[in-house]
Amino acid sequence: ITGDADLYASQTTTKPTYEPDHYCLQSTTCGEDIIFIPKSFKRPVSIGVYGHPSHEISKYTLSVFEVTVEDDNFPYHQTSRSEISDKDREAKKADISFFANFVWHFMGFLIQWLF
Repeated sequence: ITGDADLYASQTTTKPTYEPDHYCLQSTTCGEDIIFIPKSFKRPVSIGVYGHPSHEISKYTLSVFEVTVEDDNFPYHQTSRSEISDKDREAKKADISFFANFVWHFMGFLIQWLF
């Protein structure tokens, strides 16, 4: 895995891009990118992967996991994304951090097992 691949997801277009009107969710970190797609998203969900221009080539592995939870802690309302309270954001960060940590360790185990 090299470069810097960024993730974009959409419930409204089949070819999400990095342009603001062409995606609903994004993850554009300099490291591992993770997107949590809420139950409320319309199906099918499309995923776009774009390499950041700071790297000539980006090689990546795309893993998709279905996580079954009773309560969807990641509400999505495109028109009111900025209205989520700080308390809700902190709770979501804790949930995301736990899940991201779990996925990270699982992927590390899987890579060691495969190689």
